[in-house]
Amino acid sequence: MSVRLLAVDLDGTLVRGDRTVSDRTRAALTGCDDAGIRVVVVTARRWLAAAPVLRNLGLQGMAIVAGGGAVRDIASGRVTMSGVLRGDALAGAVDAILASGLQPMVAVDHGEHYLAGHPRHDSSATARQFARGRVTRTTVDAMRRAVAARVLAMGPASRIAAAARRCVGLPCHLIIQDCIHRVGGGGERVLELHAAAENKGTSLRRLCRQLRVPMGAVAAVGDAPSDLPMLEAVGTAVLMGQAEAGLRRRGMAIAPAVDADGAAWAIERLVLCAAAPQAA
Repeated sequence: MSVRLLAVDLDGTLVRGDRTVSDRTRAALTGCDDAGIRVVVVTARRWLAAAPVLRNLGLQGMAIVAGGGAVRDIASGRVTMSGVLRGDALAGAVDAILASGLQPMVAVDHGEHYLAGHPRHDSSATARQFARGRVTRTTVDAMRRAVAARVLAMGPASRIAAAARRCVGLPCHLIIQDCIHRVGGGGERVLELHAAAENKGTSLRRLCRQLRVPMGAVAAVGDAPSDLPMLEAVGTAVLMGQAEAGLRRRGMAIAPAVDADGAAWAIERLVLCAAAPQAA
């Protein structure tokens, strides 16, 4: 089945380590547009952080942001789909994170704004994340009763693991991955936990149903554990070369790393079917 829609992660896939997008990758995205293939960026970034990059790339149509928490129209920023955690899932995740000695980061306003408790619970990674976005300090009860897309926690691996164990059985999607802020681990790996109403895979499925694009006609490219639900849902799955080996699944194509234009390689070879160098 030919590819009709490309779902592609942003950081670590389109965006390189120096926060730029290569000319080759830009040309590959333009090639998709010329070929009538929809491009949907699927990113953990909040809309306010993702929008400037999407518009700079000249992308149109829809983007899935906040890790699947919302689908937005790129031109207007309007939310066309969103997910909300069930009350028992939200309260349970907040309690589990607090019981593990971490700060709950309750994502409201479609993932654009955090609610959090007293700063004494902040890890170094959490504090750095709050410095990049909007946060309102509030009570535990207010966090437990919020209308939220997801709850996050950032901190040392042992505490994240404890919080995840306490979240097992809650009606939500759980993801653990390396933290974007690798500080304050006290010698441990720094991780982040997401307890979410939607993930990248479920939101992509919903969008494709709306667009009447079968999942077998979708190609997806990503590099992180949060991309796995998306990669497992599509007809053509491509994992970036720098991704952890544990993310590899049977049938996935392995692209070169992001700094070696892996996304462009994947688009040229597997989406546009253009001649491209073989992966190393």
